Amino acid sequence: MDDTEELTFGFNVGRLLVDARAENGDQLTQFFCHELMREEDLAKIKKLFEFYSISFGLRDDPQQWKGYADQGRGIAMGLAPTFFELVPF
Repeated sequence: MDDTEELTFGFNVGRLLVDARAENGDQLTQFFCHELMREEDLAKIKKLFEFYSISFGLRDDPQQWKGYADQGRGIAMGLAPTFFELVPF
């Protein structure tokens, strides 16, 4: 992946969702959520782990393959739409 900010973007989206949940939650939920995704945690995560990204789209885009998949030498994997259906449990 050549976009070093993808992890930061995803982390920040996750943090916004957790913060929104904390805002409407009880005291225990608020405490849990505020400790879950602190700003300094992102730096720790980046230091400890390597990340890989996966992307899903509705159509194939050759230009994207050229830019993101080693000049078109990447791997394309097709999945049936039923793969993404919610499963009740």
